[in-house]
Amino acid sequence: MRGKTRRDEIVGEYRREQITAIALIIATVVLVLSMMISCGRSCTCGEEADEPYVPPEGVVVWDKEEAEAIKEWWEEEEKLNAPREAPVLNAEDIGYLRSVTEYPRLINKENPLPTGYEPPELVRLQGMPGGVKQQLNYEAANAFFALRDAMLAEGMSVDPLSGYRTYDEQANIYNYNIDLRIEKGMTPEEARDAVSTRVAMPGYSEHQYGRSIDVTIDGSTDDLFHETAQGQWIAENAHKYGFIIRYLRGATDVTGYDYEPWHLRWVGVEHAEFIHRHNLCLEEYIDLVLQYNPNAVMRYE
Repeated sequence: MRGKTRRDEIVGEYRREQITAIALIIATVVLVLSMMISCGRSCTCGEEADEPYVPPEGVVVWDKEEAEAIKEWWEEEEKLNAPREAPVLNAEDIGYLRSVTEYPRLINKENPLPTGYEPPELVRLQGMPGGVKQQLNYEAANAFFALRDAMLAEGMSVDPLSGYRTYDEQANIYNYNIDLRIEKGMTPEEARDAVSTRVAMPGYSEHQYGRSIDVTIDGSTDDLFHETAQGQWIAENAHKYGFIIRYLRGATDVTGYDYEPWHLRWVGVEHAEFIHRHNLCLEEYIDLVLQYNPNAVMRYE
């Protein structure tokens, strides 16, 4: 895992303060300067202030380095959260979509798994940290081994954090997150709303399907994973092994879940390459497939 840079520390502090717009930073600076001038504490050329300026309580003042780091981060956020646009398809793309006869199974808030579903041919991810505790369907497992080997060849790696989960395991995770928020003062309804874009209800989780895996570089998940070398490699190369980043940034309205750069779903190389090339989430891809081939069917195994 990469070491934290000064920029990481600044952005992390900024995120914790929950300041959501660079405009607020600019407004704060203007406010501070106005106060300095009005109080007669600003410096003129060649003169020093009589006493150091102390900002009013609650006013956050950032130095130049901090302001630049925050501005850079905010510009990246705006770019990544830009409204999703319809893909531009050429004749080859349309020909491909018409040729798709079977598309990956969709599991989301409107499409749960059948009661009692268990994926076939689960295998343990032996030979990697934490792997003995994690299982995937054999196709996804083989692809993950290949992906990780490719990363190791380039001097980096990710470890499996959470693969297949049973219905009961997902129920425990979901209920734990609900209870945790209720303990902090939320009503049950508020807790369910807060969790709804972060944790799937039991029966509605891709993890129960056995073809999704959360990856980690430090034993946890982090929204800044995409800024690490490993996260960037995953974003650029996972499709070569049949994986997609299932929950894209800016697609919560489509997927129902917040951005999770660490959550990989195996769909097969052919599907993954098209999805990656056009920056689609799975829902958008399936809609396109059915638009050009209404006779295509969902894979149900």
